[in-house]
Amino acid sequence: MELTSEDAALLLIASENVHLKLKRERGRVHEINQLRGHYGEYHHLFPQLKADGERFVKYFRMNIETFTYILGVNEHRLIKNWCNLHQQKILPKERFAITLS
Repeated sequence: MELTSEDAALLLIASENVHLKLKRERGRVHEINQLRGHYGEYHHLFPQLKADGERFVKYFRMNIETFTYILGVNEHRLIKNWCNLHQQKILPKERFAITLS
């Protein structure tokens, strides 16, 4: 099946429209993600758990010292390269806590 010049032009226009739509949507951050620092599990719950050692052990199945030790050993593996599009980094401590929960 051969493409006519009209078909080729329509495909080119359609691909440009898809590219523009994807590019436009990529910059938008959902409001749930914008408020992660205020309402997210790590930012909201972790300080409370850290203050109460018994609840920390029940939640993470390890004490605070063990959590800190394991994080220290593996922290370099949890660091990501960030670009200008990321307005709020996910810290290694946060990545580790969410992985365990």
